[in-house]
Formats: sequence, C-alpha cells, structure tokens
Amino acid sequence: MEPLLVDNLPEAELRYGVKLYERASFVMPWHMHNLYELTLIMAGRGTRIVGDRIGSFFPGDLLLVGPRLPHVWKDDRDEESDGDVCALTLQFTADFPSPEFLALPQMRPVQRVLDRARRGLAPQGALRDQVEAKMRRLPETEGARQVLLILEILADMAESQEWMLLASNGYTFSKGGDAQRWNRINGFILENFHRAIPARELAAVAGLHPSSLGRYFKHATGMRVTEYVNQVRIGHACRLLATEEKPIVEICYDCGFQNLSHFNRCFRKLKGVTPSTYRARLKGLAPGDTPRPTRSAGATC
Repeated sequence: MEPLLVDNLPEAELRYGVKLYERASFVMPWHMHNLYELTLIMAGRGTRIVGDRIGSFFPGDLLLVGPRLPHVWKDDRDEESDGDVCALTLQFTADFPSPEFLALPQMRPVQRVLDRARRGLAPQGALRDQVEAKMRRLPETEGARQVLLILEILADMAESQEWMLLASNGYTFSKGGDAQRWNRINGFILENFHRAIPARELAAVAGLHPSSLGRYFKHATGMRVTEYVNQVRIGHACRLLATEEKPIVEICYDCGFQNLSHFNRCFRKLKGVTPSTYRARLKGLAPGDTPRPTRSAGATC
C-alpha cells in the first residue's frame, strides 16, 4: 500500500514553500513527501493518520511530518460539519536553508528535532501556541525575514520538549504494494467506521478474497483489520469527547461500537484511561490534563 509521493514546492530553488489550503474538504489520499511538512489546521475537524498512529484533528492542531512518513487527513462530512476546511502548510527540504548552514554546530539541536520528526511531532501546550503564532505570520512575511521566521520556529521546537511523537518507534513503511488498493480500503473505513463493516464487504472493496484480507492488512499495517478499525473509531471518540456533551453511551454507538463494555475496553487499551476519565482530564477536572483543542482568537480562513 505504497502512499502517493507528493513533492510540489512552488520554487524549488528556495528550498521551502508556504501555502494556504482552502477547500470544501481534504482531498489528498494517503501520501508522503521527500520534504518536511509543518501543518496548522485552521478550520475543520476529523481523523488524521500518521504512520501507524490514528487520532483526531481540530482547529489549532499542529503537526511536523518528516520525509517519507505517510499521512492523511479525513475531515468530518456530515450534517453537523463546520463547513470548509483550511490549513496552513510549510514545506522545506532536508537541507534547508542550506547544507552549510545546517552543518553549523549551533544547528545540532535543530537537526535532532528533525530526526525525531521522521516519526511525526505534534507540539503541545505553550510550544504549540508559540509555533502557531509564528506560522500565522508566514504568509505576510517575505524574503530574508520569512527565512528567519522559519528558523525561529525550528529553534523553538529544538529548545522545547513540549511535543508528542506520533508513529511508533518501530514503524517502517514498505515501498512495495498497491497504493490505489490501500486508498480504497482506507477511504472506505474512514467513511463507514460508524457501522459494522463485514470482512466480506471490506474484502470486496480491496479486490481480495476474504481469507487474504487479514494477511494483507497485517503486512501493510502490522495490525489486524479489527485493531485498525477500532483505532479509527477511538480516534473519532476522542474528538467527540473533547468537543461535544453527548453521553458516553451515545458516543459509543456513534463510533460504530455495538456495546458500551466493548467500547470501554478498547478505549482503555488504546488511551490508558476510561472515556469518562479522558473527558474529565480534557475539562481540567482531573490530574494529568490534556490540552483542550482550541481555535485562536482572530483566526481567519
């Protein structure tokens, strides 16, 4: 299930590019770059997959993805959706701003952060706020000052430990496989995880015999089909727990689980806490607070 390779810097000689993405939805399939990509979600919410890490995204979500790390954003498209999506992206080459500059001893902390970004980095807390503020200035900045602003962002990340690694330490992506097949499978799961997905139906989407589906999935993701689907469901549940006041039992069924006890077991296995504890921490009612998804004042898109 090789992802689509997308490298489209507008001016390659600059070694970086800044782009504002404004559309009705995220349309890019499972893909990767030979570049580093820093993405700020300004509008929209849904599920994101980075390597083997499945979670939710919200306005204010910030993510640095390293070269050849597959990823995808799938926004919610239902009657309660917030409308269009908007993201600000910064892409830069592995030798930005130049090989000689990057080789300076002062740049070693930045190099270490970039090495870690090959698993995906999600800035948290004060670092997230700091990086977001500077990213929002990028489209209005030009020339040398734009380059300096990017270097400031990288320096901020290098001087902080307030970020979360995403893909697992052992994650590797095989270069072989069928990109179109995986995009069909992944797209179908993201569209239908709210209901039961029979193995025969998913196998038909994949163009495989049902007995071959499990082997294909294990080879492609390192997980069984049910494990992967449940990760997508739990990622969606985390978004609902963070943004809505629905009863947990209602969230359970909204995410495709058939009973509450199974939902609780899966949630605890993946998140280490129960859904009620997770929600309480988001609201600041229990120790170990998780930053609440927010949208900065004055955000435009």
